Amino acid sequence: MQGSMTANASQQGLQRPGFTYQPSVEPAPQGSLYGYQGRTHKAGHEALWKWSLAALAGANALDIASSWRKYELNPALAAPSSTFGAKSAAIKVGILGVVVGVQWLAVSRHPSHRLYRALSILNFCDSGVVAGTAGHNFTVSASPQ
Repeated sequence: MQGSMTANASQQGLQRPGFTYQPSVEPAPQGSLYGYQGRTHKAGHEALWKWSLAALAGANALDIASSWRKYELNPALAAPSSTFGAKSAAIKVGILGVVVGVQWLAVSRHPSHRLYRALSILNFCDSGVVAGTAGHNFTVSASPQ
C-alpha cells in the first residue's frame, strides 16, 4: 500500500523527501463561492469612507496650494494683509481635523454601512467642491483685484 501511495504521489509530482502526501478537503463555508470569503459589506464601506477622507485631504491640500499668498475673500481665513498664508492654512487644516475627528467618533461608536456610505458621499461631494475652488484659484492672479 505504501508503494502504491508513493507511486501515485510521484506520478502527480508531489513526492519530496520527508513529505507524505495526505489530501485534505474541507467544505466551503456557507454562502461562499468556491471557499472565497471576500470582504464584508462593512469592510467595503469602511474602505470607501477612508478613501473619501483621502480625497478630502487631497482636495484641501490642493486648495491651500492654490490660495497661497493670494488675496483671500474669507475674512476668517485672511491674514491681516488680506492674503492667504500660514495662519490661514493652519485654520483650514484645523477645520479639516475637526471634521475628520467627528466622523471618526461617529463611525467608531455607531459603525453601520449606511453611516459609512453617507459620510463617503458627503466627503466626495465636498472634495469636488473644494477641488473646483482650487481649480478656480489657480486661474486668479496673486495681486488683489
